[in-house]
Amino acid sequence: MVTIELRIFPDVRVAYMRHTGPYAGPGIAEMWPRFIGACMAAGLKPIRHRRFGVTLDDPSRTVAAQCRYDACVEVDATFEPTADLAVRTLAGGLFATAPFTGLATDIDQAWRAFYGAVLADKHHQPDARPSMEFYEANVAVDETTGTFSCLLCTAVREITAS
Repeated sequence: MVTIELRIFPDVRVAYMRHTGPYAGPGIAEMWPRFIGACMAAGLKPIRHRRFGVTLDDPSRTVAAQCRYDACVEVDATFEPTADLAVRTLAGGLFATAPFTGLATDIDQAWRAFYGAVLADKHHQPDARPSMEFYEANVAVDETTGTFSCLLCTAVREITAS
């Protein structure tokens, strides 16, 4: 059973690195250390800032090899893009959220259960903004177990009676 909570996020400026390929599998988990290294090289300390994993495609409609995922870290207005890090603004607004704690190999199934619960909501429906994993500042992967925690978030809007 997935417990969903509604949460409003503000717009946020981020530096990001993109992965193209299946959401399930090792590619995204392997990209995060490269992303952290690129952040450190650019003078950012990503562990001290909010981070986001943004899914840009619906894997039921996009070929797995073409699915895009952005590893992101919040930056201020003074941060300039680098050769490895682009910059953009993530659109805020209303999101359905659910907590996740587990391994990278568990998150795909957690997303599926979460989406099922969101689609069952009779008062809200997903909108066009991308879904994301939200990582609070100072959250890290347990080096012994590989376990991490985040908040699964999908953008929603209220269903209005017509």
